[in-house]
Amino acid sequence: MRNIPEFRRAFGYVLRQRRELAGLTQPELAVRIGGSEINIRTLERSASAPSMVTFLLLADALDVDPHDMLGDVLARIAFLRGSGEAS
Repeated sequence: MRNIPEFRRAFGYVLRQRRELAGLTQPELAVRIGGSEINIRTLERSASAPSMVTFLLLADALDVDPHDMLGDVLARIAFLRGSGEAS
């Protein structure tokens, strides 16, 4: 699974972007998904990848269609690969 690090990196970027666009803080988003601020921070720092359930909870809490959110992540991966920053 050599692509897991770039998925984590892209997901963390997209999550932070979407959270800020929604005008939410990390603690506010954590409350919305029934998680902790540390979990949100860990995801945004690309230190871990979300489970499918967490991914769906985050998309719902951010009022984003999960397909759109995944599309954003895949677009970010493509950007990172194109710029030579993927790892």
